Amino acid sequence: MRDFLTVDRVANKIRLRRSTYTGTFLLVEGSSDKTFYKRFVDQLVCELIETSGKQRAIEILKILEQSNFQGILAIVDADFDRFETLLYTSYNLLRTDSHDLETMLINSPAFNKVLAEFGSEEKIAQFNRDVRLVLVENGMSIGYLLNTTRHGIIINKPWKSISNLAIAIPVLALTTTWESLPKSCGNTTRHGIIINKPWKYISNLAIAIPVLALTDN
Repeated sequence: MRDFLTVDRVANKIRLRRSTYTGTFLLVEGSSDKTFYKRFVDQLVCELIETSGKQRAIEILKILEQSNFQGILAIVDADFDRFETLLYTSYNLLRTDSHDLETMLINSPAFNKVLAEFGSEEKIAQFNRDVRLVLVENGMSIGYLLNTTRHGIIINKPWKSISNLAIAIPVLALTTTWESLPKSCGNTTRHGIIINKPWKYISNLAIAIPVLALTDN
């Protein structure tokens, strides 16, 4: 239901809430972000609000700032923002240090706890490499292959990038099967391959390879 509320209506709800609440409002993209960030705030003086998306969070922030609303803050994933122009900037808008919350977690001590909990000590010892470095290498291989656009990824004339394709195909093979990929993930055209909303799959594909390799299952 939250997804159907316009950004103006969400902004108005926050304004109405101000009449009975004097604390700070923290806008986050979704439920997983709310679960994560609420551990680091005093919920007696800071109320987290899910906005159902990064752009919605930014738009709600802009609306409230334009009316000089006090006590509002937004935290969103950086994604590729630092490589793009005409970004909205504000002292009240915070972007993650790296691409997104997941990459920040991988670069934190929390990732060591995940490996300790679910990893095989024997396989980790035999692996003899920095797991984080392997994650980066796999992510870069996929990243080089993809030309990012706002609505999807277009690989024009992919046969010219056969070396990259040669890397990407075994990456996919190690994590899933072609049949299990969503149909929208592999729509072929005469001039190239279009992958709609690839960010729903790529991060998992890149991260899963070394993690799966180091578990007992």
